Amino acid sequence: TMVRLHSFSPSLYRYRFEQTADIRAQNSTDTVPGSITSRAVFLITVHEESDSSIQVVVTVDSISIMPQGSILPRAVGENLRLDSVLTVKFSATGVVTRSQLPDSLCMYGQFVSAAREVVLPELPPQLHSPAGEVYTDTAVDRTCRAGAEIELTTTRELRDLRRHPTELAIRQLTQMQGAGLLRRDSIRVSGSVTSHGTISFATANRLPSLIQTQSTGTIAIQLGSLATVFQQTSAQTIRLEGIESPSSNP
Repeated sequence: TMVRLHSFSPSLYRYRFEQTADIRAQNSTDTVPGSITSRAVFLITVHEESDSSIQVVVTVDSISIMPQGSILPRAVGENLRLDSVLTVKFSATGVVTRSQLPDSLCMYGQFVSAAREVVLPELPPQLHSPAGEVYTDTAVDRTCRAGAEIELTTTRELRDLRRHPTELAIRQLTQMQGAGLLRRDSIRVSGSVTSHGTISFATANRLPSLIQTQSTGTIAIQLGSLATVFQQTSAQTIRLEGIESPSSNP
């Protein structure tokens, strides 16, 4: 079998992110099921440093969050941009990942998690395929919803499917835990979401061309003495839309 090599190439990459989530309350007749469609553009800059290390910086642009139904947050228009929210440096000594989302923008933590799915810091900077290894990564992100600060712990596992072009299977478990105050009542949030899907590399580039995942999970919210459990199913696509050479975007 021919071994393929995927390497980083310095450029500006543009990805289109879209996620549709359906959310419904269990055992409830009065809560209308809702859906949220989230969209964004990921602008990913890859630099090669003088010491041959690779630095990947992600900016999230054109964020739009459109809810439908009664149980969901307010809509967010398309003018929001989060600059340099994720930086990953690959060097001879290892990988350093920094997420830089200000506390005041914690509600957009999901976009930082999604950006990490494009850069995939658990993979080597030069990916050989087919490969027998299982690549794993655990990351902690923070987000907030309805007065609760929530910690998300995500464990991801990647396996080479030994296909041509290169394709990896992704399996992911996200566990959430949080608490806060909403209109003088204490609020507690807990739950877990499992995801699976594929990551495709159409070229010799180390950044993928397409990521498709489906997720299911349950989220329990305790507001004062009232407890509600929500079931969530979602589908997410992150697609490479274009590449600009560094000179065309100084």
